[in-house]
Amino acid sequence: LALNSSLGFPPAYPVVLQKDIRLPLCKNVPEYQAVIKGINERRLDLVALKKGYESQDARVRAAILSQFPGINIGVNHARDTGNVVTTGFAVTLDLPFFDRNQGQIAMQLASRKQLSDEYAARIFDVRSQVATILADMNSTIKRIDSAEKSVKISAGLVNVYKNALNAGNTDIITYNNLLKDFEARKLTVLKAKMDFTELRLALGIASGKY
Repeated sequence: LALNSSLGFPPAYPVVLQKDIRLPLCKNVPEYQAVIKGINERRLDLVALKKGYESQDARVRAAILSQFPGINIGVNHARDTGNVVTTGFAVTLDLPFFDRNQGQIAMQLASRKQLSDEYAARIFDVRSQVATILADMNSTIKRIDSAEKSVKISAGLVNVYKNALNAGNTDIITYNNLLKDFEARKLTVLKAKMDFTELRLALGIASGKY
């Protein structure tokens, strides 16, 4: 029922499971430097933060430029009743006399600093994630190798006791306990392989590279 629910099928829908599935287990763990190289150009969150920083940097420059006066020059023509024409010039300066736009500049600088700090923290976190995943992958490979060796030993014991049971030299309870232990060890191998597969997926997500 839980499987059907996760797949979006009705409760009574028959889900046929494929048998004899071989997990795609590749025991080659990439090097840390190879994984993180160019990671800031692949991870979409890092790219977004970088673009946000660049956009905020443009706002800072605009706020700084607004300190300087905007100059408007106009020409005025006037004619009186005596047909005397006078021409004058009007110059307008937009000066922030009080704070010279320091408040706006400070706000934009703070926003840029926040984005910069967030980007640096995210880069540190991403690199830490990658390092942790790679270490877990190497550890899981050792778990798989150890579990597979124990399965072979357990399988040998099961065969020995099966022959002993057929010959009447042992009891069914002892044989069933060994068989139960053998199946548990096989499940341990499958669980370790599943963990390794999930770690590979996690590495792809963390590095932004399949």
